[in-house]
Amino acid sequence: MYTNTYVVLYVGLHAKFVTISGVFVPNKPGTPCIVATSAHSVELEWEAPVDKTGSAIVVQYILLYGHPDAAKFLYYRKKAAAAGKISSCTLKQRIWPGRTYRFAVAAENKAGCGEFSDFSEFVTVPSETGKSL
Repeated sequence: MYTNTYVVLYVGLHAKFVTISGVFVPNKPGTPCIVATSAHSVELEWEAPVDKTGSAIVVQYILLYGHPDAAKFLYYRKKAAAAGKISSCTLKQRIWPGRTYRFAVAAENKAGCGEFSDFSEFVTVPSETGKSL
């Protein structure tokens, strides 16, 4: 997906669209992997989207997460670090002990938000005592 800025040039009776600049939304990132969990946090890691054109520089990531019984998913925005193959995040907001979650991630730039990754495997966050409920 991409967005472009166009200028219409009229030559006689014919109109011609000319692309001035093209900015592509980022590609789909890799599926998030669970690196570590604690009673109130989940550490995730994923492969950054491939940018073959150099025009889809990631500004931030959007994490989509929730547990199986939730009526809707939660969102968390994380600023992108320096360009690299692997991105990571330790999510500490709205994580409850003993609950099960799954995660997906999308990359965003000035052209918009790209496609969300596939969902991670389900993970159960340990309870306060360190045991899954």
